[in-house]
Amino acid sequence: MRAAIVVLLACVFAQTIPPPDPARGLLTGHLTYSDTGAPAGQIHLRLIDRSRGEIGGNNTPPDGRVSNLLRPGVYRFVVDLPADQTRYLSGPLGAEGTLEEGDLFRVRAGSERVFNYALKLSGALGGHVLDSDGKPLRYAVVSVDADPADNGGLQIVTRGSAATDADGHFMLSGLAPGLYRVRVDPPEKQRPDADGRVLLPTYYPDRRRLSEAMTVPVGIGEQFDGLHISMIRGAVRAVTGKVLDVDGSPAVNRSVIVMRSQASPGGLDVDARRSRELSFSATALTDSEGRFTIERLLPGHYDVVAHGPGFRDDWGSADIDMDSEDVRNVTVQILPVTVLRGQVVFEEREHPAPTIRVRPMALQTVPSAAFAVVNHDGTFDLLLNAARVIQVELIPARWHLKAILINGRNVVNETVDAQYARSPVTIVLGKRMAALVGRVEHPAETDVVLAIADDSSKWTSGSSQLAIANLDDRGEFRFDNLLAGEYRVTVVPRIPFGFRTGDRTVIGGLSAAGVPVRVADDQERRILLTSRTNASALK
Repeated sequence: MRAAIVVLLACVFAQTIPPPDPARGLLTGHLTYSDTGAPAGQIHLRLIDRSRGEIGGNNTPPDGRVSNLLRPGVYRFVVDLPADQTRYLSGPLGAEGTLEEGDLFRVRAGSERVFNYALKLSGALGGHVLDSDGKPLRYAVVSVDADPADNGGLQIVTRGSAATDADGHFMLSGLAPGLYRVRVDPPEKQRPDADGRVLLPTYYPDRRRLSEAMTVPVGIGEQFDGLHISMIRGAVRAVTGKVLDVDGSPAVNRSVIVMRSQASPGGLDVDARRSRELSFSATALTDSEGRFTIERLLPGHYDVVAHGPGFRDDWGSADIDMDSEDVRNVTVQILPVTVLRGQVVFEEREHPAPTIRVRPMALQTVPSAAFAVVNHDGTFDLLLNAARVIQVELIPARWHLKAILINGRNVVNETVDAQYARSPVTIVLGKRMAALVGRVEHPAETDVVLAIADDSSKWTSGSSQLAIANLDDRGEFRFDNLLAGEYRVTVVPRIPFGFRTGDRTVIGGLSAAGVPVRVADDQERRILLTSRTNASALK
């Protein structure tokens, strides 16, 4: 059922209809519960302007009716329910339980649009967990996850976890429609049997590996309580190895952290306090010969990271797979922390003081990176201890990031490896940017135009070369402040979540459907999009 509710201007809900305003459009609606038809009052809603981002949020009035004036544009709405309220689905209206855009609503000046929306019921999965001897298992942790690969690329975010009771029973609620893989983690504390074996993370139906797990379908409001999972028993694993310093000598008293990889089907230390968010599985210190040993790890894929006590220390990493046997004699090579010395320059002679800061975007598996504040003379020193995207923050108004030059290459929006920075970094700020304007013939109501850098190295999360432009009521669009270069331009009805996060598969598909356009500094390029796969120049 496609429908929507209405959020007020600045997300202030009202039950009275505002007076007419020829420069704005009226958006009214009614929110109800799908199973009872009762008004959905006191439900927290957020209003998202597609071009300007989130505007705000508030609760619906008791009768579930909302109305207000909005400037012309394309909007979407997000329902936020408390964590303990799992009967209905949260998320974007029309795409509940996902990170996708959902239903989109175009507001036009001087007109009214009315929507009705019924909150959808969530689904649930339940069943029983048995130990390897066929007895009900208490305190096992059951969780589900919906892989985009199983769901046509859909980013489902509704997840559940629950502990089994004395009868081994569990029930997971609050699930969005989709295909799920069910995983059971053993109780927090367990003792190995006489052979040293323990209960291992197990996937439905009684499988050790994620790739072997079966998917379980969940429909809207569907309640299924018939899963039966028998846990698998197996041996715990160990990893031994050596850490080498930058000069190749043994690295003494280095911290070694073994972290379960996100791709792993298992991996928590047997005695660790388990959490789905837990990253560090076990730690150790290297001895006088740089050696380390970490035992009692559940089978799985791990990242091994060695580093000192702070970010300024060098570090190194290796990935290991110990699904079927222990890993012996792994070598972790310490890599140096590089100090990138740079200079901020302005293209214009008249410019403000360089009160910006430079930050290497942090990665998940390495220590966090600090930012560098630019000095009054425009110089800075930036520590870089991994491959990162360099971000420039607090740029003065009306100025834009034009280039980050390392070894003569503009690495804006690219991942930079410290090992390849062999010359000073130059950050260029300027005002003369490129513009791309045009029109889409016969557009759909919620069509949007995407400009994608032709160079795939620029496809990173938050890249300024992955740009979005809305269409106005005449089907016209405008990209301002583009970096000069080659782009692929395409028209789509919705913005996929992966476009915003730098998903190369998603972006690659969109780019392939686009048309090539080149833009230059201080110039405005005009194009006509005659379909979703072809464009021509406007004279």
